[in-house]
Amino acid sequence: QRLMLARNKPKPDVVQALRLSPDGMVQEAIKDLYEPTAADLLARAESDDEFQRLETAKRKDLPAEIQHVLATDAIEEVRVALAANPGIDEEVALRFAASNDAAACEALAGNPKLPEAGKVELCHHESDSVRLCMAYRDDLTDELLDILVNQNEDLNLIGHLALRGTIFEGTKPELLEQLFKQKRPSLHAFAANAAQLSDAQVRKLMRDNAPSVRLALC
Repeated sequence: QRLMLARNKPKPDVVQALRLSPDGMVQEAIKDLYEPTAADLLARAESDDEFQRLETAKRKDLPAEIQHVLATDAIEEVRVALAANPGIDEEVALRFAASNDAAACEALAGNPKLPEAGKVELCHHESDSVRLCMAYRDDLTDELLDILVNQNEDLNLIGHLALRGTIFEGTKPELLEQLFKQKRPSLHAFAANAAQLSDAQVRKLMRDNAPSVRLALC
């Protein structure tokens, strides 16, 4: 089969025959020569060939039924590819978001098509790395920032938000005290955006040695 592909461009009848090949290299070589049917895609998703399953998981036009098959794949790389797929089905995305599959959830956190319910779920995820991936999204609302900042109280994550220049006015007073105890100017600048600063905290920020902190307060 590989030698046949090494010759001139295969004829349509040859391509049709090679569609049944179990060889991943052959499938990769002919994938642009025909439009696979749902049955073809299902066969690839259930194939013993890891390469075929991985390439199938990356297809943006993948039917939801086949996505559900790949979402339970034994190979992490396949699940990650599906979770990162911009064509991911909403139900499949929420299925990943509610799971303990940290690697897939990290990929899902960077998916531009992540549904709103999935964003909330991932902001609450028990994995620090998943929540940190969420902190690097550009579409975080105040509701999501409230979860990441106030409900998790993860100073490392807040530090990443601060270095990204994220502005959040809803930091709770008790967390502000923790931020002021830190030495990092980025955390002080993040705190300076809070709406609930006390007069004493404002005066402290006014005297901060870092210009970025004083500018944030202004």
